[in-house]
Amino acid sequence: MRKVKASVPNGSKAVIESALHKVCNTMNFFVRGICRRVVSKYFMPLVDELMTRDGPRRACKKIHLCWWSPLQGRV
Repeated sequence: MRKVKASVPNGSKAVIESALHKVCNTMNFFVRGICRRVVSKYFMPLVDELMTRDGPRRACKKIHLCWWSPLQGRV
């Protein structure tokens, strides 16, 4: 999320989709397939979250992909 958000601060849906696929393609073989499935399954929620000012952890939590609390690790 962080890499995509940094590369498309004000992108359209097509630009964000391209950026998401580019990020998946940079990952190692074992994670690449998982990344592509997540992008495919959660495409619209990912686009919506990437168009907000929320950070990557909050966005991940809002679309129910992350189990940790947004404040975890900050204590």
